[in-house]
Amino acid sequence: SEISPMAFQSLDELRSAYHAKDRFLVILLIAVSLAVTLVTALGTGGLLAYWVDQRAKSIGISRALGATPARIWLYLQVESGVITAAGVVLGLLCTAFMACQGQGAIDQKGIVSMLQCFAAATLLVGISCQVSAFLPARQAGRIEPSMALK
Repeated sequence: SEISPMAFQSLDELRSAYHAKDRFLVILLIAVSLAVTLVTALGTGGLLAYWVDQRAKSIGISRALGATPARIWLYLQVESGVITAAGVVLGLLCTAFMACQGQGAIDQKGIVSMLQCFAAATLLVGISCQVSAFLPARQAGRIEPSMALK
């Protein structure tokens, strides 16, 4: 009996078939992570827009007392940053706890990889939340002092 050359697969083909499921799961994880980041950014922007609407009168008073639009914009960006930082720290703590519980003993290479992922996620969430806070903060800086008199 003769073995046909078509029965053999190259090492690249075998490796590709072996990792196909892992590749799909990574793509799915990235898609879900981006969707969650988008929802987080929209939520932060919506919350800040609501706060600007609720505090329009006090922002108008601040403007009447001499606050510049840039100072009000900076104040609201810092406020958004503090909220984002608190959420990121809490998320990192929960993620680190769950990773330690799920994996048991993690080697040094795994810890470095995990820390790189945490840093990338933190940066992505922080930037997206600050970008989403830009428009409401700019809107707050445009509130006229006469708004406080209404």
